[in-house]
Amino acid sequence: MTRRTDLLHETLACQTVVRLFSRAAYRILWLMPMVVSACMVPGIGRTQEVSIRDFPEAALRGRLEVVQPPDALLDGKPVRLAPGVRIRSTANLLVTSATLVGERRKVNYVRDATGELQYVWLLTDAEASQPRASGDGGGILSWFGF
Repeated sequence: MTRRTDLLHETLACQTVVRLFSRAAYRILWLMPMVVSACMVPGIGRTQEVSIRDFPEAALRGRLEVVQPPDALLDGKPVRLAPGVRIRSTANLLVTSATLVGERRKVNYVRDATGELQYVWLLTDAEASQPRASGDGGGILSWFGF
């Protein structure tokens, strides 16, 4: 009788281990697609590479301060943001003009046919160090901060 009880006990223990293992395996298999997809997202698990974006040839350099959208100051002069203005952050994501109120940022920009700002790129330090013509008419001297 003792042998039969031990056999039953061993069988129950084996069934419990198998059941626990199968639950753990199920959880791992269920989580695996999420882990793999998270590893594919740019910036997760990798160091960020410093890259300089390519800007259009027509883009000019300036300092932008949004006063109250759509009103802003570009190099201290009043300017308006176009109704469909595209403002790109340093991570190249679209941002709204309301998030920039009161901040003075170095930017590259393109005006539309009416003179309003149509495209604006907020610059990183590496991008700001690259020479580019300014919209204030300073020519090459404005590249060096004069």
